[in-house]
Amino acid sequence: RLAVESEAREWSSKERLAVESEAREWSSKERLAVESEAREWSSKERLAVESEAREWSSKERLAVESEAREWSSKERLAVERGAR
Repeated sequence: RLAVESEAREWSSKERLAVESEAREWSSKERLAVESEAREWSSKERLAVESEAREWSSKERLAVESEAREWSSKERLAVERGAR
């Protein structure tokens, strides 16, 4: 009976250690996967923000250039009218 109890404790201990080891392994794998996904999303969000910023910068530049041409044209016409 003592031998059986000792063997049962030994197996119980080995199984517990195996389960704990596997749990740590999975925990580590899940943590790495989460960190990797977080970095991926962070990178995607950064790229999206940079892309949107470039898009707005381009739109603003075009709007300013268009407005400048419009004013230049109006001023030219006013000068031409004044010269007549």
